[in-house]
Amino acid sequence: MVSNLTYVPEEIAQKIKDAADLGSVIQDFVPLKKQGSSQIGECPYCHAKKFTYTPSKNIYKCFSGCQKGGNNAVQFLIDIKGMTYTEALLYLADRYNIDVEPDKARQNGQTKRGNRQISFRDQQLRDSGIPDKY
Repeated sequence: MVSNLTYVPEEIAQKIKDAADLGSVIQDFVPLKKQGSSQIGECPYCHAKKFTYTPSKNIYKCFSGCQKGGNNAVQFLIDIKGMTYTEALLYLADRYNIDVEPDKARQNGQTKRGNRQISFRDQQLRDSGIPDKY
C-alpha cells in the first residue's frame, strides 16, 4: 500500500468503491446475523441493538441511538475509524488488491509537474558527473 498519497484519481477511486463489499467491511467491526433480506447487529457507532445492513440496497442504518447510515464502504470507514477520504480509499485498495499507481496520484502534495521537475533535476545531476556524495 502506498501510504503517502494525498490524492487518488477519480477513476481509480471509483474502481475501489465498486470492488469494496460494504457488508464484508461492516462485519470487520460488528457481527451481523441474517434476518429476512437484511442483516442485523449491534451498531458499531453507538452500540444500540438495532443496526441493519440491507445487501440488496447496499445501505446500512442504525434505527435506534445514533441514526447513522450510509451506502458505501468509504463513508463507513470515515465514520467508524476517523479516516480521511484518501486513507479509506487506500485501506480498501490494499484490502481488495487494487493497484493505486503513484505516478497517477499525488504524493505529499507533489503534482505531476513537480515530480517531472524533480526527475529532470536528478537526471541533470547524474549527467553532470558530480559525485553522488554531494
